[in-house]
Amino acid sequence: MAEDRPLHRNPLAWLAGVALLLVLVLAGGAWYALHLLRELPGEVAAQGRKLVHEVGDLARAFQTHTVERRFAAFTTRLEGTNYLQVATLQQTQVFELEDNSALLWGTLELPTVVVRATAPVQYTYFVDLEGTWRFELRQRRVLVLAPILRFNKPAVDVSRMRWQVVRGSLLRDEAAVTEQLRREISGRAAIQAVASLPAVRETARAQVARFVRTWLLQSFPDAQGYEVKVYFADEAPAWQAAVAGPT
Repeated sequence: MAEDRPLHRNPLAWLAGVALLLVLVLAGGAWYALHLLRELPGEVAAQGRKLVHEVGDLARAFQTHTVERRFAAFTTRLEGTNYLQVATLQQTQVFELEDNSALLWGTLELPTVVVRATAPVQYTYFVDLEGTWRFELRQRRVLVLAPILRFNKPAVDVSRMRWQVVRGSLLRDEAAVTEQLRREISGRAAIQAVASLPAVRETARAQVARFVRTWLLQSFPDAQGYEVKVYFADEAPAWQAAVAGPT
């Protein structure tokens, strides 16, 4: 009778044993991985699925050139106005602030700091169509008393604003002086809008006269030969004098 050979001398039995060991290792690894996945919180798993989905969509988009760029505009409020814009003034405005300080109840003066800001500013002037208008006819002249000339909030172009420390000092806080000037710019621009009224008044007067003449021609076909003379509400005495003149 043949003797039983040891396992290491039997090639077929040895290979079968190695294969069985590999199957057991793979099965154990799969079971362990499945066990870990079951232990993951539901939220983390959901995030993982979402990420895989988004990455897949993005990859397909780049492959097929279907990437879309979307822009949304939201209108919060839209209203009509009854203002007749009659003049626009563009100026390069220089705003300057000089700051003087002292210590010890004014006995020790500190160095003066001067900062300057330069920016384009747009001033828009208008009259209110719903305001009080008065019309008088005198010898083929239409005398118009329009509402007072007003202006919108000045539009300062901050994107083109230039700042400069004209006079500085290591003993002073230049940034604080600059910030103070920044807070004053809107108010100073409004003051300048009032100061510029004489410069835009005649342009505004001509625009109002053109508006009234167009309205008259649309309403009265024979108004072509009439002169239109415009006064603003702050010129009421001159308008009254013109009305009181020869008829």
